[in-house]
Amino acid sequence: MYAQLKERLSPDGKTHLFLDEVQEIKGWEKVVNSLASDFDVDLYVTGSNSRMMSSEISTYLTGRYVSFRIFTLSFGEYLMFKSQYTEVGEPKAELVEKILRFIATVNLYTFEYLLIN
Repeated sequence: MYAQLKERLSPDGKTHLFLDEVQEIKGWEKVVNSLASDFDVDLYVTGSNSRMMSSEISTYLTGRYVSFRIFTLSFGEYLMFKSQYTEVGEPKAELVEKILRFIATVNLYTFEYLLIN
């Protein structure tokens, strides 16, 4: 990971790196610390894992971080946001559509998992 990121850094100035779900990679904290101390980078590390939100992260990143918790939208907020870009139907119908899409997605992944394993 370190070698791949290092070769993509900008030679002419600051590089902005966005690393999502990086906690899935063993040793990620060493890579982030090395990049932050050795190069001109702005690092943004995001993740949904509870470990990413724990106090352990301060140990991993040696105190050089700012943490933000970002919460999901409520269904009402989702409808309000969606209405800015497209027509929104009746809220109950929208909810049923979201639920059906979620169930279909979960079933598709479950079916693929069962086929592979």
